[in-house]
Amino acid sequence: MFSFYNKPTVCSDLLSCLQVEPQTVLDRIVTQGETCIHHFDPETKRQSMIWKHDTSPTPKKFKVIPSAGKVKATVFWDSQGVVMTNYLSKDSTVTGAYYANELRELREALKSKQRGKLRHRV
Repeated sequence: MFSFYNKPTVCSDLLSCLQVEPQTVLDRIVTQGETCIHHFDPETKRQSMIWKHDTSPTPKKFKVIPSAGKVKATVFWDSQGVVMTNYLSKDSTVTGAYYANELRELREALKSKQRGKLRHRV
């Protein structure tokens, strides 16, 4: 098909393959996106209930800060949907080794979820 080692010709090779067999090429592409997700543990209605007299004013509630916690999420998907989601642990940093491990996990996810896809060179 085409090789990613020769960068100047990758786009033109991809375009020529798309013209010949578009669906086959689209089925082989796996892409990745990263985002930061804010998380917090909101109170349930029962937890936020308080006893008060009918004539007393309702207490003021303070908003929960949405940035109480933040985690980096990486999502890999293809033409059939999400292949793998990975979350970076709080005390970790993104390094080359982290990305290499993520690609190994992606390979295993592709083996288990979409059998035969690796044989056709993703």
